[in-house]
Amino acid sequence: MDERLLDDYAFDGLNPFVRTVFSEPGICATCPLLSECTTSRIHRRVIEHHLWPHYLDEVEDLRHKELVCEIYRRRKEMT
Repeated sequence: MDERLLDDYAFDGLNPFVRTVFSEPGICATCPLLSECTTSRIHRRVIEHHLWPHYLDEVEDLRHKELVCEIYRRRKEMT
């Protein structure tokens, strides 16, 4: 899909860190690759992008380190 077609975006009220991007149905309806891109009846593709995907990877790696696990075990004891 051509990135220029994804110019209309909105922020979800539930998660402010995710940008939801919508394709233009009028342009996508005549695209020869439509069946590979979306199965929507209105020919609209919805793509969600997290604003900081590289930080998500770092946090996921950090979450499994022994020091961090120990800190969270101690936090449980405090409650």
